[in-house]
Amino acid sequence: MKYFVSLACVLAALATVPAAAEDKQVIGPGDGRVLSVPMHPTKQLVQSSATPSGSIVYEITLDAKSPGAPAHVHANEDEFLYVIEGTMTVQLGDQTFSAEKGALVVKPRGQVHAFWNATESKASALLFVNGEGSFETFFNQVEAAAAEPSGTVPFEAQMAELAEQSDIEIVMDQLALEALPFYQK
Repeated sequence: MKYFVSLACVLAALATVPAAAEDKQVIGPGDGRVLSVPMHPTKQLVQSSATPSGSIVYEITLDAKSPGAPAHVHANEDEFLYVIEGTMTVQLGDQTFSAEKGALVVKPRGQVHAFWNATESKASALLFVNGEGSFETFFNQVEAAAAEPSGTVPFEAQMAELAEQSDIEIVMDQLALEALPFYQK
């Protein structure tokens, strides 16, 4: 089953307490914190501390014919992927489908999911994450590990360990076969 809903529904679900006028936050086109993560260019637009629900928002960019997130499962977070440019291929459980510009994909906690760009054009999306987990901490730790790689432990193993500490399980053995070429480069 494909999970598509309107962007308005996601924004309503993420907003738990109306902000006072003096608390209004606007993230401009050049705003956000660029994360140096090896998976794909990522910019954090909203930190968990900015909302009562602890929601976070990232902007991610995938070059043509490139991997996105590996197959993984969250124990504590739900993800919402809103495609703002191009087309991304998304895996939810054992289903794989294309999500084009304007599509919003709901990725509930407990479900294996992955995404990648199988097209000849760049793609980008907003990734909304809510829940009581430590997804933000995981991304920050991955960034730190990438900046100072261990000489003895491969980065992929470091990332898997950091994911486990954040109740995220990387399950590459469940990655859709059609995605394998993008992750074996």
